[in-house]
Amino acid sequence: GTFRMDGTSFDVNATSTLALDNSNTSNGIMIGTATSGVPVTIGHTTSETLIRDNLSVTGNITANGNIIGDDATNISGIHQLSVLNKIFHEGDSDTSINFTTNQIQLETADTIGFTIDSSQRVGIGTTTPTKALQVSGSISASGKLYLDDEIHLRDGGAGGDTLVKAYASNDDGIIDVYQGNTVTNRIGPGNGFFQSPISIGTSTSATNMELTVAGDISGSGDLHIKGNITASGAINTLSHITASGNISASGNILTSGNITSLGTIT
Repeated sequence: GTFRMDGTSFDVNATSTLALDNSNTSNGIMIGTATSGVPVTIGHTTSETLIRDNLSVTGNITANGNIIGDDATNISGIHQLSVLNKIFHEGDSDTSINFTTNQIQLETADTIGFTIDSSQRVGIGTTTPTKALQVSGSISASGKLYLDDEIHLRDGGAGGDTLVKAYASNDDGIIDVYQGNTVTNRIGPGNGFFQSPISIGTSTSATNMELTVAGDISGSGDLHIKGNITASGAINTLSHITASGNISASGNILTSGNITSLGTIT
């Protein structure tokens, strides 16, 4: 091997496996290549900080520019790798791992798709997540989705009005439907209610009717209506039928208790 030092360069080994060039045209450190790059070249000849072979470090690596490696490159460090802005894959400058203050981002096709911010909130399709996980776009899952708290369906995203809310009360499941920020319909044990008019078995409500049923009505308890009872089929209950208006059915009216109406029964 050889050792050479002149006014502008320092070489070790005739093949220049280690060279320090301080000329005005190069100003670089070369390892494993005779052609200088700026500022450091390892196994490569371009003017980036490039690593073409494996690099093992027992201390820290600090770079104010880019560190680029190809598929054959391994970088192993016992302590840390410090990069100012981005880590690129060679030949694909629009795919990178980005670093800002207390934030990490994954970028592909020149678009940031994944963000972890300083509060450990994760954003997919958004760079400013406001929840622990915020997704801007559609979500598709082939398995089950388990949530331990409330589920909100909002108008226009996280800041919009609540349209539907599913939640638990005393270990019972409840679903609320909102209109104008007010609960108008509720499905739940013991406290369900619906905004009229209500249609069952049909998508069309009868004129001036609060409840329209296309088919038979059958119940095991009392049937109390503040208004008319009209059915296109039979009315069948094991208890009493009470209405403040008329009771009308095109089929039989069957009950094991009393039928009470302040109007007509037909």
